[in-house]
Amino acid sequence: MNMSLTHNDISTIKELFKTQFEAQTEVLSGSIRDLNEQLVRGQGKQDTRMDRMDARMDRMESGIIEIKSELGDVKVAVLELVGTDRALHSLVRELKGQHIPLNERNIFSA
Repeated sequence: MNMSLTHNDISTIKELFKTQFEAQTEVLSGSIRDLNEQLVRGQGKQDTRMDRMDARMDRMESGIIEIKSELGDVKVAVLELVGTDRALHSLVRELKGQHIPLNERNIFSA
């Protein structure tokens, strides 16, 4: 059996490979285009989600700032109460020292 290939056979095989290669290249290019479109769409959805998360984080941050401000106000109020309580105790001691009758229970009861 003689299996030698002629120049014509080689050209035919070459054309078949070329045609199949071009067809597979086109299929692969289409698949890559489809994948790229899916990635772009997915990225758009991710961007939208990230924007929503950024907005939520901004709201949370402004809420935290507001809470910090309110805590500062509470701290000032507590310090003023402590100061007032000390001043009241000092006043009661001074008045008692001058023998002025006072009912401490009525003054310091809640």
